[in-house]
Amino acid sequence: MVGTSCTSSRDRKPETRGVNFRLPSKDGRRADLTDPANNRYDHKKAKADRDRSLGRKECGTEDHRAKNTCHGGINTAAGWVYPMAYLISNSWIRPYGCDSIRAAAEYFTKSCIPGAISPEYNTGVPYDNMCDLCHGTSYKYCRRDASEDYYGHTGAFRCLVEGGGHVAFVKHTTVFENTGGKKSEWWVRDNLVDDFELLCPDGTRAEVNEYAKCNLGKVRANAIVTRGGYGYNQTHTNIYVNLFMYAQTFYGRKTTDEFSFSMFTSQPPYADLIFQDATTQLKEIEPSKREYSSYLGSDFMRARRIVDCHAGATSVVAVMTLVLTLMTLSTLIG
Repeated sequence: MVGTSCTSSRDRKPETRGVNFRLPSKDGRRADLTDPANNRYDHKKAKADRDRSLGRKECGTEDHRAKNTCHGGINTAAGWVYPMAYLISNSWIRPYGCDSIRAAAEYFTKSCIPGAISPEYNTGVPYDNMCDLCHGTSYKYCRRDASEDYYGHTGAFRCLVEGGGHVAFVKHTTVFENTGGKKSEWWVRDNLVDDFELLCPDGTRAEVNEYAKCNLGKVRANAIVTRGGYGYNQTHTNIYVNLFMYAQTFYGRKTTDEFSFSMFTSQPPYADLIFQDATTQLKEIEPSKREYSSYLGSDFMRARRIVDCHAGATSVVAVMTLVLTLMTLSTLIG
């Protein structure tokens, strides 16, 4: 599960897919998918992840209107769904008839929200200020993939560190993964945990390790999915589960060298290429819990409906089975 809190800088055949459950509902609605496995992440060996919002020292949760914001991507849970649902449901932001992109463009001064001006994710008016802080060049600019430097949790945090952002909406492990000399990239080297703080929904602040009490919400770990509905084949699903489980016994280690490969590690300057770099292992999901809306839970689905009025439309909801989960080892236990 993932939660969102606000942190500020003190100083400044059946197919298989990896689904980022920051926005699974559209994946589930567009195709009959099932989730057989999820990811486990590593931070103090807890079972859940939290999304948080990071910002600069002068920023509070109540005054985002005048701030530059950094988001992992449009329609992601930590970077979009939870922050927007919170602002809209508390009447701090006008929904504009469920046009959440316009709502964000009118509310935030400048942002980097990868995908916000892409016709794949935004079929309405492209608001340029939604990508003003993005770092990609040419066709890579503001793309909702790794070609945009500020894409994803690590990218949103980098946007906060070097890109002019005041607030970054990320998951709870992001600060720990990019501070204290854990990475060699130049923008990470001087980052310290004590340089950042959480901005809580009640307007208070907290240390970055206090995300259990200071977050915007929780969402399940990312998952691997297979086709569901009429295309569902239990035998094929079991083959994929066994394949990934077998693969992680050989390639699931976190340390790499020039002669080895790791499923859960990305080589600099990239991050979260195959799985999130915080992943420690894959875990099979119980068959009874593989339908995507059951896996994600009612809180996340409700947040999606606040941000996207069509997210819960029964006429388009498809069967989605989660096969493997990338298990989360954080302290966000419900």
